[in-house]
Amino acid sequence: MPDIGNPNFFKIYRGRYPYTDANGATHYVMVGNTGEVVFMDALTSNANKILGQMATEATPTENIIFLARTSSDNSIGWVRVKSDGVIDCEKANQVYQLRGISYNMSLNWYK
Repeated sequence: MPDIGNPNFFKIYRGRYPYTDANGATHYVMVGNTGEVVFMDALTSNANKILGQMATEATPTENIIFLARTSSDNSIGWVRVKSDGVIDCEKANQVYQLRGISYNMSLNWYK
C-alpha cells in the first residue's frame, strides 16, 4: 500500500502530472486542490513558438496567458496555455524560465 501521508492532515496537492515539451521530453506540473497549476521546469520554444502539450489534468477550460522571463535574451515574453492543452509563446527559439510560475484553473470546477 502506498504512503498517502497523515490521514488527519489535509492535502495541499492533488498530484504531479507529466506533460511533454516541444521536443517530446517529459516534464511535470504540480496541481493543487484549489486548482493551482505550478510549473517545475524551464521550457524551450521551437521555431513555431510552441513550448509543449499540457497534461489533461492541468488544462484550463479557457486560455490562460502570463508573462515569463526568457534566459536566452533576458527579456519578458507572454506564455499561453490554451484550452486544447497547447502551450505556446511570444518568441521562437527561447528558453522560458517557468519554474515556480503558476496559474489557476478553478473555472474547470464549473465545466
